Amino acid sequence: MRVSATTMPLSFFFGDTRVDQTSRKRYLDLCAELAHATDSVARQRLLFSTGGAVINTMGSTAEFGIDLLMELCSLFAVTDVVVCGSDAKLENDMYNAVGIGSSVSVMGFPKYTQMLPRDENTLAAARDRQLASYFIGTAHSPLLFARQTARVDEVSFLHALTLRPLAWNEVPVNRLAAVVWADTAEQAASANVAGFVVLFEVGKSFFSFASPSMGPVPKPFLLVSPTLCVPVECLVAAKGGRVGTAE
Repeated sequence: MRVSATTMPLSFFFGDTRVDQTSRKRYLDLCAELAHATDSVARQRLLFSTGGAVINTMGSTAEFGIDLLMELCSLFAVTDVVVCGSDAKLENDMYNAVGIGSSVSVMGFPKYTQMLPRDENTLAAARDRQLASYFIGTAHSPLLFARQTARVDEVSFLHALTLRPLAWNEVPVNRLAAVVWADTAEQAASANVAGFVVLFEVGKSFFSFASPSMGPVPKPFLLVSPTLCVPVECLVAAKGGRVGTAE
C-alpha cells in the first residue's frame, strides 16, 4: 500500500528497539516505504520538498550499524551526513564508503561538553515515558485513554517483525500493537499506521486493550511488538484499578 494522499500520516511500525541480522530486511523494507512516501509528499508539497528532511538514525556505529547507515543513505538519496560526537573513525568510514563520494557532504559536529551520557536504563525509561504519554498524555496535557474489549475473531494478530500470524495464545500481554490501514495481510506488511493500542489480556474469544479513544478498531490487522511494553503501572494509576480482563 503506497502513500499518495498528502494528508496521510507518514508513520510505519517496526516493533523493536534494535535491528539485527534477522530483522534487517524488515527494517529496510519499511525504510524504503518511508522514503517512497516522503518523495510522494515532496512532489505534492513544494515547501516540504524545499525544506528537505532530517533522518535521525539509531546511532549504531559498529560494523552492522555502518551497513545500515549506508543503506539509509542510498534509500533516501541523502545529500549531507552529520556525524555527531566527534567520531573521526565514523567520519572516515563514511567518506570511504562505497556510493558515498563527492555528491554527499560528510561533516563532523562536536559533542556538547555539558551533555551527560545516557546509559541503556536511562534511554529505556525515557522510551517508556514516551509510550505511556501516547495513552495518558503529560502533566500539562493529560489524556483519558479508553479501556475496551473486542472479539478475537474480529482481528488478526501479526508478529511485527516476521509478519507471522499469531494465535490468541501466542500473543504476549502488555505489548504495544499498531493498527494498520490494511484490508489484507499482504497490505499490512507495508501499510501506514492508523494508531496504537496496548494488548492487556488475550483470551480464546475476547481480548482487552487500551486505545487513545473509545470506538472499534478501525482495521482488522494488528502488528504486535515482541518487545515493546507500555508501563502498565502508569495506565493503572491513570485509570485507578485494573486495566482489563479477557476470556
